[in-house]
Amino acid sequence: MTPEETVDAFIAAVTSGDWARAAELAADDIVYENVGFGSTSFELPVPVINGPTAMLEFLAPMQDAEWIVHRQTCLGNVVINERTDKFVFGEARIELLVAGIFEVIDGKITVWRDYCDMQTLMTQMAGG
Repeated sequence: MTPEETVDAFIAAVTSGDWARAAELAADDIVYENVGFGSTSFELPVPVINGPTAMLEFLAPMQDAEWIVHRQTCLGNVVINERTDKFVFGEARIELLVAGIFEVIDGKITVWRDYCDMQTLMTQMAGG
């Protein structure tokens, strides 16, 4: 699978709730960072996600996910996309513009970084 096909399959797995398939596409040492939250660790409120188990635990509360990829490009092993992420998290309905960067090595995602407007996310999480 190409890096772009890997990312497409990962997004399809996450949005369909196929956590086992998402984990298969993640490297054992995957790191997920939501850059809008800033640098974080498990000691702080919002963690950098290290490993597929932690990634799945972080994603598990997300319901009814739909990630619409508007544009996507690939340069070597790096896939960059612009998307609208729609999902329910707790009682909040979220619709958020996101730029994602994925690094793929040997068919596994090793790094996943999302960039979004945190004010928009926090307003929607608060029910606004």
